[in-house]
Amino acid sequence: PAPPARMLQEKTNAPTRRVSGLLEPGDGPKSRVRRFKMETTLPRLGHRGRSALQMMTPREPNEVARLIASGRWKSQHIAAYRQQFGDAALLIVLLCPFLEDCSTETLTHYDCQQTTGALLLDVMPECDRSLPEMIRRSLTLWNLSVEEWPFFLCRRYGISAVTETIDGIASHNDLNETEDRAIETLRFWLRAKPETILGLTPTK
Repeated sequence: PAPPARMLQEKTNAPTRRVSGLLEPGDGPKSRVRRFKMETTLPRLGHRGRSALQMMTPREPNEVARLIASGRWKSQHIAAYRQQFGDAALLIVLLCPFLEDCSTETLTHYDCQQTTGALLLDVMPECDRSLPEMIRRSLTLWNLSVEEWPFFLCRRYGISAVTETIDGIASHNDLNETEDRAIETLRFWLRAKPETILGLTPTK
């Protein structure tokens, strides 16, 4: 069953698939044109790449997330950042739009989250953060059209763990309307096929 229409946030001018006016879980992350695709294996950095890497200065995670979302940073920049500062620093950057407000006058929550969400699924960095804390913090910030967020959580922590955590948060009965809508939509995305959520190739 599809969720009530009021559940679904829409990004201005953002293409989404619809059935009878509602988003559907579909067959995985939407087949939309992305600014780039981050390869799980880092590209080889030649002499010039190493020089650029040595010149890279530390930046705040939200600044890096905005550079990625705006398209100013390409895959080679992200690879250099990852190689210099490590997977833990990259994870902080990719989680940032879901846990903090990274939007600007020209970048919406959707812009930041869709791009970094796609990278989360492509790179699948190790994540040992508290699942309940991450989900609770994301409820007021998450754009409900970005299914990469719940899919990433499920691939890192398991569908059962995410489902139980969502139920536990909802049982406190202290959620506001925005948070309640986000909980409903998380449950909606988790009704997709397990192989879709987990990124598995269906067996024939």
